[in-house]
Amino acid sequence: MKLRPQIRSGVMSGPRVIVYFVCPSCHVPYRATEQQRPEQLSGSFECVDCRTPVHKWTGFYDLFNWQAVRLQPVASRPKI
Repeated sequence: MKLRPQIRSGVMSGPRVIVYFVCPSCHVPYRATEQQRPEQLSGSFECVDCRTPVHKWTGFYDLFNWQAVRLQPVASRPKI
């Protein structure tokens, strides 16, 4: 299956992918949406709890919609 780039308002962009990161200092997990872009971009994201840089990027993609991931305690997860 071949994916076609999406065109919105004259800006070409690729499919969106969810990626996960962990703060190297306080270990808070985050997820972000990654999308290819026609122009080179750069950016960075800092942990909202401790302000440590979590990720920096430069390339033909962007990361946005950063959210902390809330995990369930192991005891409350459903048994398989």
